[in-house]
Amino acid sequence: LKISILIQQMVLIELGLYCSERLGIQDLYLLRAVDLLIFEVEENNKDWLKEKYKEKGKDWEKVKEDIERLRYYLSKAKTFYDGLADKSFKKAHSPETIEGAILSYFKKRAYRISLLQPTLYELFIILVKNSDIQVKKIHSEHLKILEQLGMRKMFLQKKPKSDVVTDNTAEKQIK
Repeated sequence: LKISILIQQMVLIELGLYCSERLGIQDLYLLRAVDLLIFEVEENNKDWLKEKYKEKGKDWEKVKEDIERLRYYLSKAKTFYDGLADKSFKKAHSPETIEGAILSYFKKRAYRISLLQPTLYELFIILVKNSDIQVKKIHSEHLKILEQLGMRKMFLQKKPKSDVVTDNTAEKQIK
């Protein structure tokens, strides 16, 4: 499958976000990447995914329904995640109670997300294996976007030199 360069770059940015996010909401970025790939594939070859899943003995319409449910659960979880991340409830009269309720709803949504993750991963692997995006790498400029947004701290320091003496250096030190 031929994926346009613009879509490839957008997918790689979403994958960069996916690699740097935590707390179960990272699947939102993987879903965005999959949505971009699905759009590109269906625009170029409408029945390709249906045929691919038929070869595997699965129903593409059921997979689409699962992805739609996953999208719904992720949007709900993102709502609660944003509340936890912003800590806007700290100004309330009983912040512990509010935080507990938000966390409870978030965990309930995250649990449902985890049940649908295999479908998302399988679809992602099928799309990547059969496209030209599989040979691409997430370049440092995609990670710099994350760093500028403050979503990820990058540590690009050189490793310190080792004090371990190897046989070759020991011989040189003796001479």
